[in-house]
Amino acid sequence: MEEHIIFGTHHTEALRLIVYRAHHTGLQHHARLQPRAPRPGEPVVMSVWSGPDLMLATVQCVYTIDGSEPTLQSAAVTLRPVETVWDSLVWGYRCRWEAELPAQPAGTWVRYAIVGHPLEGTLVFADWPPAEAVIIAETRRFFGEENAAAVLAPADVPQVFGYSVGTNPVPAWAAEARFYHVFVDRFAPAPGAEFASPETLSDFFGGTLAGVTAHLDYIAELGCNTLWLSPIFPSPTHHGYDVTDYQDIEPRLGTLEDLRALLAAAHAREMRIVLDIAFNHCSDQHPLFQQALADPDSPYRDWFHFDMQYSDGYRSYFGVPTMPEWNLAHAEVRAYLIAAARFWLQQGVDGFRLDYADGPGPAFWTEFGAACRAVNPDVWLYGEIVQPPDVLAPYQGRLDGTLDFLWAQQVRRAVAYGNMDARALAAFWEQHGHTRAADYLCPVFLDNHDMDRFLLAADNDPRRVYLGLLLLYLWPHPPVLYYGTEIGLRQQHSSREPGQGLEVSRVPMVWASEQQDHSLREAVRALNALRQVHPALIHGAQMTLQSDEQLWVFTRQSGAERYIVAINLGTAHATFMLEGKFERLWTAGAVTESDAMVHLAALSAAVWCMG
Repeated sequence: MEEHIIFGTHHTEALRLIVYRAHHTGLQHHARLQPRAPRPGEPVVMSVWSGPDLMLATVQCVYTIDGSEPTLQSAAVTLRPVETVWDSLVWGYRCRWEAELPAQPAGTWVRYAIVGHPLEGTLVFADWPPAEAVIIAETRRFFGEENAAAVLAPADVPQVFGYSVGTNPVPAWAAEARFYHVFVDRFAPAPGAEFASPETLSDFFGGTLAGVTAHLDYIAELGCNTLWLSPIFPSPTHHGYDVTDYQDIEPRLGTLEDLRALLAAAHAREMRIVLDIAFNHCSDQHPLFQQALADPDSPYRDWFHFDMQYSDGYRSYFGVPTMPEWNLAHAEVRAYLIAAARFWLQQGVDGFRLDYADGPGPAFWTEFGAACRAVNPDVWLYGEIVQPPDVLAPYQGRLDGTLDFLWAQQVRRAVAYGNMDARALAAFWEQHGHTRAADYLCPVFLDNHDMDRFLLAADNDPRRVYLGLLLLYLWPHPPVLYYGTEIGLRQQHSSREPGQGLEVSRVPMVWASEQQDHSLREAVRALNALRQVHPALIHGAQMTLQSDEQLWVFTRQSGAERYIVAINLGTAHATFMLEGKFERLWTAGAVTESDAMVHLAALSAAVWCMG
């Protein structure tokens, strides 16, 4: 079956090539620092690459240590060229430049920009244009649109980076989070009400915050202890990622009192609430954008990116005109958005899922995180960044974690689509766990609101869902269960079909017991319990015992506790030797033990505790 996994800059191989070629030209920094989160008194080494399209006389870093905007007149260090390499991707030479920024005391917020001085021509600033502008330009160029190059016009102001000095510990509760991801409009109406029956999935179905509160016991019984709520702020759309008011509740979903009631009820059950929010962009119906759009002299004009180089006259999220982007270089914009986050923390919210977190970039999250922790030191901040590990690395020390899209991609390839064999999955699994700091938490998921549900991707074969759930709950980082996955909730169409969009996976929850897959739900309960009762199974050292095209057997061990996991991804029977005393803890499919030989039917798995 054809893979359809993620959106954005890595949706297809063609887009990945466009992005990576763009990142190998111009002046590229991408917040490359060592160390990424410096301690007091520790100097910082920065790296910058220049592409074959640039002939630079010098490269400088201008910086401030008082939170102000760096300018060409700020304190500066000069980078030195340290390496020149041939790059076949762009068929030219690239140069790596380095400089050391001086050590600073605890609490210092360093803001800096990278400026290239060419042998002739205008100054060049690092990391411009942004990735989405490159994609828009290159795809337009590919399809022969004459004005495509206009999107790539050079910036006249620098991209500002930043970091804070000191430790920002990830809250202890985050490591034990077991998520339930609720798309509020599709989860449950208020008690006594029923879902509406609109004509399309882009309309409103009537789910509410009161409906979520009424089903907290259901969520708790699954073993989930953290709710991730889709955006609940005023918005003209069902998805809510285009906000019109950052400090209010969408009336369709309820009131501020309804949220407070949900928070109180959740906290009484020792459950946390995380809000999903977009700080990169807002709705074109946002009052401040409307003022700026109507009046070129409006004081809010500079709060957005108005420029005729963009096809709609202003920069927007991936060129979608209903989602204009905030100008986060503007201090008042940052203050406005941070004030919104502080407001929700003051209501008792426990954290934020930060939509399109690579849009604002690492520097914004440095400032944002410090402001949030001043309100709630235990807040958890994790971002949605649909990027590979090398791009995610600079966010360590600025965010507490990022959603792990690469993990989802590879597990879906192997388990849902059957396009990766067990040996390849085992190799990825063991390598992937070493790509980030131990305290940088990256929640994993099988599906979400922007991709086809795992069950559909698996050609509606529930056996593959069981295997996917096992992998989800065995990964050491927090698992995210998308509402309805636990009952076999089915979507009617694929987003790959003509005329279908991302909303196809946002079908309303089915609450009729006879329409739910109770065995699947019980599997989720058991796996959540395993995470709680057998922590060594989740966090113990891992070693692969056997991997071939269809069978993967590995151990997890911590001290005297030892577990064995076997997964048959193939469509044929598989066997392996299991000697000694053991207790089977969890099973999917037909698995039997006989004279130290384990027999696994096709698409089956089991977990044993060795004693």
